[in-house]
Amino acid sequence: MSQPCKENFSSLLCTTLDTFGYSHDIKNARVYTMEKLAESLSKQATSKLRLITNSDIRLTSYIVGSRSEGVTNMFQSDFDVMSVLNEFVCVDTPCEERNLCVFKPEYKNSPPGYVRLIAKFTEFNDLTPGIYISEQNEMYFSSVSLTKLLLNTHILRDNILPTHPLIQNVVRSSVGPSINKTFDLSFAGWNSKPENDSVFAIYMYTSNISKRWSSGAGRNGWPSQELVNEITSIEGFLVPVGEKESENELLEWRISYVTTEKKLLCSLNSTQNKLYALLKMISKEVIKPNQSGISSYMMKNIVLWMADRNSSSLFVPSLMVDRIMQSLNFLKVCLLNNHLPNYLIPERNLLAGRITSKTKEPLIDSITALLEEGKGIFSRIPKIAKCFTIMLNFRESALAYGKWRDQVEKKILELVVFEMDNDCDSPLHDVVDESTSRPQYHGILLQLIILIFPDLFSQYLQNSRTNITETVVQRFKMIFE
Repeated sequence: MSQPCKENFSSLLCTTLDTFGYSHDIKNARVYTMEKLAESLSKQATSKLRLITNSDIRLTSYIVGSRSEGVTNMFQSDFDVMSVLNEFVCVDTPCEERNLCVFKPEYKNSPPGYVRLIAKFTEFNDLTPGIYISEQNEMYFSSVSLTKLLLNTHILRDNILPTHPLIQNVVRSSVGPSINKTFDLSFAGWNSKPENDSVFAIYMYTSNISKRWSSGAGRNGWPSQELVNEITSIEGFLVPVGEKESENELLEWRISYVTTEKKLLCSLNSTQNKLYALLKMISKEVIKPNQSGISSYMMKNIVLWMADRNSSSLFVPSLMVDRIMQSLNFLKVCLLNNHLPNYLIPERNLLAGRITSKTKEPLIDSITALLEEGKGIFSRIPKIAKCFTIMLNFRESALAYGKWRDQVEKKILELVVFEMDNDCDSPLHDVVDESTSRPQYHGILLQLIILIFPDLFSQYLQNSRTNITETVVQRFKMIFE
């Protein structure tokens, strides 16, 4: 492919993504909405936890994964929540604090990215029986025991799912340290079945890992020194799960820097965010159906490595295909070396426990084939292929559609934020309730209805109520599927 041809394709690909829900502007609106939703979840979860345990333990909820990063719309991906027990903290130099359980990290005899927790000062012992294990004159906080305790008291199982009239028919199952919930989400006859993974964690305030990372970060201008300084002071988290096959698996906790990763992703430019979205699609639509083992979290780390190792001048729309190929080649080299480094903890190998000698060679062959295929990869992603075809043949109509779909999604997000800020109980489909005085809410809702269905009133006057419902469902599918 000639260079001008490749540049034209790359630029059109980026325009297509902007048009069909991946613009920088809509991404930022989603991130803000998820932050407001997390605040509401924190209030709900803390209230329920205090009622169940009759204690002052508080929870801070974080929406994590694709939703929190804004790379997918609110109906498109799983809804993952991490709920942090505020009264449990891990620090380098423990000191006694009232109403806090304080732990010290122990890194020896655990794989990179995992720690054991030595209990130094404990509280709430009546609520946490059997979670401490004695070994070599130390008391260790057992990750497995805590998870079992939380599951047995129904805290994790029943109470960390957002409450809303649209959410129905919740089906639960446990997977490792988390609870998976599949639920029906219904809006104006449009249905979706998203999944929710809920997991508990505790705060980690340590400096050795962040200082080690910061010493080598920003050599190519990203992240900025200001962001590096900010990140080194951000808390980490400990999730109650050990490394598989580790001799200390039952006592180990996995180190997580979800808020740090989110800050890094939010600092990326528009092209870098589109690179992340495309790599996630390639992983899900092209690689996973044929070869397992590659996760979206791996793709996130690859994007961070790409941003770290390359000048920002290389992340422009006309070079998108080049950056995709570079990212896939990076993945191939990591597979050949049996080590894909976590961006914030490079010693942690993201391939460990996921890629076996049996699956490695076929996976490398698949990546090699993708590199040889070049821009043809995108024809194998149904949504991209369809949207790209529309852009090629109906550009002006597609651009008009893109402006409209972003307006609709922003208005829905505005409605969600209003509900969170005002503790509204009404579902989105409750159009008018004359018994309440909520003019601002109804004003936003009316604007949304006019956007989705500008011909609503003419249809209503024609008494075409069946057609109204069908049209609403069809137009929602245009936006969110």
